Amino acid sequence: MLELTFLRNDRFERKDRFGVVLPHPLDIRSNVRTKPPVFLDDFFRGRPPSEKESLQMLEVRSSWQFQEEAQLLEERSNLVIEKLKSEKEKFIRERDVALSQRNAAFAERDIALAERDMYRRKLAHVIRYPWKHAGKFIRRKKTNV
Repeated sequence: MLELTFLRNDRFERKDRFGVVLPHPLDIRSNVRTKPPVFLDDFFRGRPPSEKESLQMLEVRSSWQFQEEAQLLEERSNLVIEKLKSEKEKFIRERDVALSQRNAAFAERDIALAERDMYRRKLAHVIRYPWKHAGKFIRRKKTNV
């Protein structure tokens, strides 16, 4: 897009007061941040750029390139952060599964140990106090007196 301002001939007596300046020094900037800066060719200017214009254009181009590189770096770092987060979540899930499996194995072992201990306690009680459990092991005939 090229913006021009036309001056009417009937409004100005001296035409040499306004020289054509393309591009205007205030227009040497990047208007769209997502697009690289575009400058007029020598064909539109009618002359090569002055040293000041060349420095301004170089500054705008380098600034845009710096912003692009910073944005790419930020996107890459965000990708790395997301990857690390997903790996961390995966590790946590795997750890939780392993812990739950280990806890289930411990629970099964604890149940087996408790059952074995209960059996041993009952057996020890029977061995210590056989007269209390004699009715359970010896069948006696009931007699009516």
